[in-house]
Amino acid sequence: MTDLLALAVDPELSKEGKWSTWLGIRLKIRPATSPDFAARVQELLVLEHVKRREAGEAVEELDAETRLRLTQEAAGELLLVDWGDLEFQGESVPYSKEKSVEFLTDPRFASLWQYVDRESSSASGFRADPEAFQKAMGDLLGKPSASSDTPPPMATSSTSSES
Repeated sequence: MTDLLALAVDPELSKEGKWSTWLGIRLKIRPATSPDFAARVQELLVLEHVKRREAGEAVEELDAETRLRLTQEAAGELLLVDWGDLEFQGESVPYSKEKSVEFLTDPRFASLWQYVDRESSSASGFRADPEAFQKAMGDLLGKPSASSDTPPPMATSSTSSES
């Protein structure tokens, strides 16, 4: 059995973000489970619908490209919250929310977006007790999980029915 506490996320770390390094660039990233991020994505989607309706477009559902761009914009505002050692065209770039949005929405930097998306979606970096989590995962290795396709072993009877 796994103690649920081993899976707990540190609320302060989730609020402030965690530092990680990607290709020599230090990035401070918050989790995508942040309520303000979900609210901002929803707000941007609604604003896009309103903007298109006011322009006379009949919009039932936004296309995938638009939804992705708006998600990237929200991530630039709320998930990628700081950086260090970032250069652009040979110049050091200090962190700003505007630059964060610019870089995450620029298709040339899709790999940066993919990294931020992956890191912000992984709870493992935001654990309250990483050692307890590692121990719990180590304890589970080799044991079939509840969702395993392998059925549990059959119970054997202590009596036999020989004729």
